Amino acid sequence: MRTVRGWQELTTLECNKRMPYVTSVERIGYQRGRQEEAGALVQRQLRRRFGPLAQETEDQIVALPLERVEALGEDLLDFNSLVLSALKGFEQGRMSSGKAGRLCGLGRVEFLLQASRAGVPVVDLEGEDLADEFV
Repeated sequence: MRTVRGWQELTTLECNKRMPYVTSVERIGYQRGRQEEAGALVQRQLRRRFGPLAQETEDQIVALPLERVEALGEDLLDFNSLVLSALKGFEQGRMSSGKAGRLCGLGRVEFLLQASRAGVPVVDLEGEDLADEFV
């Protein structure tokens, strides 16, 4: 009963304020729908290209913000392996080395070794931080 009353109050508020065509609730639903569909699409793309995914990988994709899911989907167009995709995400700062390693089935240290071999910087130090490392 409380839910119905809440919807009625929200609808009345939006009508009284002459809200635009899309209500707040509709906007939230639309955003959630986009998020879910983008995540599902990326999961299908990953499965088609690389085979079955670990449940942990699927959970990580679902938890990503929409912008990151969309970027991952675009990155998949450029790569032939999960390792390359993870390297790209790590290099651009979109995922940690641990998450990138899990994405491609490697531990964090193994992933960092792969990144180093591929010429992807694994340490990003500048200025004082870099000087402190050599003291």
